[in-house]
Parts: sequence; C-alpha cells; structure tokens
Amino acid sequence: MKPVDVRNEAWDEVKARCTGDRRRVYAALLDGGPATTRALARHLDEPLERIRPRVTELFQIGYVELAGKSGREGVYAAVPEMLVQSRFEVEHRKAFCVPRQEFMRLP
Repeated sequence: MKPVDVRNEAWDEVKARCTGDRRRVYAALLDGGPATTRALARHLDEPLERIRPRVTELFQIGYVELAGKSGREGVYAAVPEMLVQSRFEVEHRKAFCVPRQEFMRLP
C-alpha cells in the first residue's frame, strides 16, 4: 500500500475518506483508547484482516498515530479530528510555501 499524497487534496476530501469501516474503527479507538489492531479486532468482533488495513488507512490520512508497542505489535491511538485538521492545514501550507530566498537566488 502506498502512502497517500495529500498535498493536492482539500481538507473536506481527506475528511470524506474517514467513512464506513474507517469511521467505525476510528470511533472505537476514540472511545476505547489506544489498542493494538488485534485487540481492536476482538473488541469490534471483526477479523483482524478487516481491521488492520483500516487502521493503516487511518494512519496514512492522520486520524491514527502510533502510540507505542506491545511486544512486537504497534499500539495505535486516535487523533482528535480537530488536531488532524490542524496538522493537515499546516502541512498543506508548507507544501506550497517557497522560501523567499529561493526567489532571490540567481543561476
């Protein structure tokens, strides 16, 4: 799975990607706190093969972050949506900002 390139996306497009099973997994992490994908699958009574890709997708769009490790497994935590949006907007601005000195450099 490739990382998502969000430089050309608007916040509403990123937010729209957190729906369906992704939203359900995100809500479970918000309500239950940090968890491994295995523990999350048990909590949601879903196969691990269905939950793990959703956590990866949420991680790629910034809704989930790695909070630590439990043995060899990652422990994931939900990021509050307002913080996801704020981080997105900061990164989005950085992607399109060209430092002033770049304009002044001569070939």
